[in-house]
Amino acid sequence: MIEENLEKIRKKEEEAKKLLEEARVQGAKLIEEAKEERERAIDRLRVEMNELEKRLLSEAEEKAKKKIEEMRAENEKVLDALSKNVQKKKSEAVELILKTLSSGV
Repeated sequence: MIEENLEKIRKKEEEAKKLLEEARVQGAKLIEEAKEERERAIDRLRVEMNELEKRLLSEAEEKAKKKIEEMRAENEKVLDALSKNVQKKKSEAVELILKTLSSGV
């Protein structure tokens, strides 16, 4: 009877060893699959980040172009106002010169 029990124990040990090995193999397989999925997820994120970066750069470029155009338009207004002011001052100076010359004669 002891022999029979020992044999049963040995069989159970063998079964346990097989189950343990199967679990190790399955665990290694799951780890490998998880690594592959992680790499795919990282690749997807890289693509998304690149697309987002391109979109943000494009938006920033558009905003910069718009701001430049606004600044140019404002600059034109300032230059126009300065030009008119210069013309006015020239006219005033000519009038003053003519007035001075005519009153001095």
